[in-house]
Amino acid sequence: MKSWYALVQREFLEHRGAFVYAPAALVAILLGAILLAFASSQFQVARDGFSPEPLMLYEGLYLGVVKVWTSYLMIGLFFYFADSFSADRKNNALLFWKSMPQSDLKILASKILAGATIFPLLILGWMLVSSAVAYLATMLVAARIPEIEAPGLAEALGAWMQISAAGLVYIVLNLLWYAPVFGWVAALSTAFRGWSIPLAVVIPALAIAVETVLTYSGGQPASVIGDFLSWRLSPFYEDDQAVALLFRGGPINASTMISDMLAGIDPLGLLGGLLFVAAATLTASEYRRRRIDA
Repeated sequence: MKSWYALVQREFLEHRGAFVYAPAALVAILLGAILLAFASSQFQVARDGFSPEPLMLYEGLYLGVVKVWTSYLMIGLFFYFADSFSADRKNNALLFWKSMPQSDLKILASKILAGATIFPLLILGWMLVSSAVAYLATMLVAARIPEIEAPGLAEALGAWMQISAAGLVYIVLNLLWYAPVFGWVAALSTAFRGWSIPLAVVIPALAIAVETVLTYSGGQPASVIGDFLSWRLSPFYEDDQAVALLFRGGPINASTMISDMLAGIDPLGLLGGLLFVAAATLTASEYRRRRIDA
């Protein structure tokens, strides 16, 4: 257990810049920009005769916060996995870990564990911090515009709990659904290091091109690989669904959002993706064990 803790802690220490320092800077900049905007005499809001319900503005801002931080997490994890499977080769740390009774599979599994737990939890924390910034922005808007009523603390807390619960599920489902993308670029980084990102795009593109050429028989070209990737990379929960809930009237209900999210997930596709990650990790560990000394 101590070895697992040491391995995961190493991942946190080596990549905390992207998941601790950079988000902290972004939140500070956002807070400063909001305060500066409302302190400026140039601040204006287009009313157009629309007076939202007291909770609607806060719910909309918090839903936007969930979307932004989830996107940040997915992008950050993509670059993390594109580097982490080969990062210990840059400073000869691989030689150190190979000298200890830790298998390559365990080392790579610790990297996946960090990417699936520690880093998402950090971003979840920043999402919750940003929810307080969203509430502050709501109160400032309500103070400036008489037509907009500020939500009470109890109402805002109820909305916070509902959206936070839905946001947590949204992050988890994104991690599970896009896990094959992370496993793919991580496995490529084991052999190709910094070339893993372009190769992660070029290899599927070449496969689609070759398939199209070999199977083309006139008319509209089609590709089974392309259709599969288009389906797999499509979001399982559209932004329009959240907007529809927001304008439906009444507080947003977490159970409704979660049901809609789960309805967009293919269970077999999800399971197949996780099996692909397991196979990619095993293949990468065998490559490290057999081909890489340090």
